[in-house]
Amino acid sequence: MCRDNHIVPGAVATEIELARKLKEFSLKEAGYWISMPLQNLLKVLRLFPKPLAENAGLNAMEIISSLYAEHSTGNTKVGIDLDEGVCMDGSTLNIWDLHITK
Repeated sequence: MCRDNHIVPGAVATEIELARKLKEFSLKEAGYWISMPLQNLLKVLRLFPKPLAENAGLNAMEIISSLYAEHSTGNTKVGIDLDEGVCMDGSTLNIWDLHITK
């Protein structure tokens, strides 16, 4: 099933961190032809946490804002724990995604 044995943190932790890093990069780039495609990719990456939280019956805005707050402090493995309804470190919960799918 898996040709590549590399894994990344799951529970949308990777998507949040990618969006955060891409936003930092796009703000540094002055060129329109570079920053506009990155802004469109950011919109797509920001879509992932909302349906996941809503389908679990959680307050999506509260969860997403706490995810961004955790990631801004350096906790890059923090994702959504759907059982508890809070943001938790996905590596301690053994929530992983395949690198090749990201």
